[in-house]
Amino acid sequence: MKRVPLFLCLALICVGCASQTYHLIKPIEPKPKAAAGSPYWPTKVSSLQPQFRWEGNADQSYDLIIYEVVMVDGAGPLMDKVPSPGAEVFYEEGIVGTSFVLPNPLRPDTDYLWSVRSRSSTEVSDWATYDTKVGQGIYGPGKSYYKVHFWIKTPD
Repeated sequence: MKRVPLFLCLALICVGCASQTYHLIKPIEPKPKAAAGSPYWPTKVSSLQPQFRWEGNADQSYDLIIYEVVMVDGAGPLMDKVPSPGAEVFYEEGIVGTSFVLPNPLRPDTDYLWSVRSRSSTEVSDWATYDTKVGQGIYGPGKSYYKVHFWIKTPD
């Protein structure tokens, strides 16, 4: 009987552990992470005034919003709690270009959700989100989470 190397078994088990589909605008930095056992993990930023970057048109106008995270009850065995938007801590309308650095620092060791949307003189898009599916291959068919904001954690 042939033995299959352990790393190959783990790779096969984890195929499809997490997948993401972006809606409207794709973030470049900080980019969301996804991992088995969670709809997504926070991206740890290195500064209390992180730079936010996204795909788009440099001539387009955008809005940026940031919320503190409030943990709410999750659904099913994969997550006891899931992050949801709490208090709005920052909002900037009419950013020209595809990046922005916060003018004031965020609180240390704090979780935040952020999103961006496009704006024209006549229309405003919905906030950018992503869908993620986790756990398939390890926990059975997996769980899907839809319309998720991008999650970051500030340094200590």
